[in-house]
Amino acid sequence: MTTPPEDDPAEVAEFWRLTQEALAKQRSRRAVRYDHLDGHEEPDMSERTVSIAEAKAHLSELIAAGEQVVVTKRGVPVATILPSPKPKKKLDLAWLEEATKDIPYQHEDSETLLRRMRDDYRY
Repeated sequence: MTTPPEDDPAEVAEFWRLTQEALAKQRSRRAVRYDHLDGHEEPDMSERTVSIAEAKAHLSELIAAGEQVVVTKRGVPVATILPSPKPKKKLDLAWLEEATKDIPYQHEDSETLLRRMRDDYRY
């Protein structure tokens, strides 16, 4: 992530506005998520709604389908059936070390950095 500009308050405000827009756009995506550290894909959890009577009559099929199911009583959600999460792949520590070796060491801890950035932005 890039660091905010420190000189011009207008540039700082624009930086934070763009950052918030990017975060909002990322949160709104409902497609497949991909965890780049372990290569695990999580599909979009599409909801299927069934009544209690349907769930009771077809429970084994609902479970075998492997999708999220919302169970309702008179149209009101009362339970959710979720598939078990798939096991994640092990993290390749050699790859992680190689990928992070060129990142410079930060002598300032994150709390101090964030407080300094916040205070610089305010005053």
